[in-house]
Amino acid sequence: MHIRNFHPSDAPALRAVFYSSVHDLARHHYTAEPFFVRWGFGVEARQQVERSGVVLANARMGKVLAANRS
Repeated sequence: MHIRNFHPSDAPALRAVFYSSVHDLARHHYTAEPFFVRWGFGVEARQQVERSGVVLANARMGKVLAANRS
């Protein structure tokens, strides 16, 4: 297998692969959300944010803390 050096003409194809991968990850994986749900957090709001042409979904999460009664 021969691996050639990067050529400037490769940039558009590499950018397309990168953005496609980021879109797939953002669309299908909420990696932190299950962790926070396990620790008692709940989703307060969901939103979509666009960064450099990539739409990312995220969730604002919160948790009600009990007052410390001494």
